[in-house]
Amino acid sequence: MGYDKGKLSREQIIEAGTGVVLAKGYAATTIADLSHAAHTSAGKLTHHFPTKGRLFEAIFGSLMEDMEAGPLATLADAALSPKKRIHGFLDGMYRLYAKQPNPIGCPLGHAAGDSDGVSAVMKEKAFKTLQRITSLFDKAFRDLGDAPGMARVKANLFVNTWQGAIVVARAGEGLEHIGRVFRYLKEIVPLSC
Repeated sequence: MGYDKGKLSREQIIEAGTGVVLAKGYAATTIADLSHAAHTSAGKLTHHFPTKGRLFEAIFGSLMEDMEAGPLATLADAALSPKKRIHGFLDGMYRLYAKQPNPIGCPLGHAAGDSDGVSAVMKEKAFKTLQRITSLFDKAFRDLGDAPGMARVKANLFVNTWQGAIVVARAGEGLEHIGRVFRYLKEIVPLSC
């Protein structure tokens, strides 16, 4: 990213570290990975973030802000039609993943699934966010006219398919796989109408 080593800001470190964390996960990411991505020394990283855990929390917080302001805001926007909420969420998530040079990973999946390198606060926020997303999908499907039980099934199907698609993408299928799966999910929505 070509940072000036003497003037590295917190935001630049977070930006550089985000790509590493999304590609490798929190547990597998080392200080050496983070300092290499930021084009600086480990000592200069600790000027802004005294521990790897603090940097991880900052990265996670930044990713959650992007998700809250974009895809989650769309999924929660009751002024939009249910179909637009669902499609907007999927499109927004795809755009967030596509912003990274070496995708693919999900900040929620990594935080919920990594047993090492993730604070209890991060893990709890990830689980609560996944539950919120499931509830918002459930509401969108009920708004489309699905019975409560079917809406719940579809909501869980969407969240589990989304997170499963990321695992397959990380295994080698890449961002194209995410796009393909999201298109399939979008095709399910009109079937509810």
